[in-house]
Amino acid sequence: RAGAAGARRGGARDAAKSTVSKILTTRFPAVPAAAVTPFTDCVIDNASGREIAELARDAVIGVSDTTVALVTDVIGRSETTKCIAKAGLAALTG
Repeated sequence: RAGAAGARRGGARDAAKSTVSKILTTRFPAVPAAAVTPFTDCVIDNASGREIAELARDAVIGVSDTTVALVTDVIGRSETTKCIAKAGLAALTG
């Protein structure tokens, strides 16, 4: 049972990552292409379980303004901002 729950969580994280990547690519064009994956990881790593579930759901039903607002909120958090700054520097310096 624990394995199945872990697989569901992994699937939700993967779906949520898909949603965040789509939002970063379409709504935040200043994000360099090389930074989309690390920035996505920062957002997912700093989102709550409930937020990940919402983002995963939106991978199926589509991105809305509410989805964009959720991602923007997570990006604005101190730990996410620190993570993005570090990831952005790494992406730019290769």
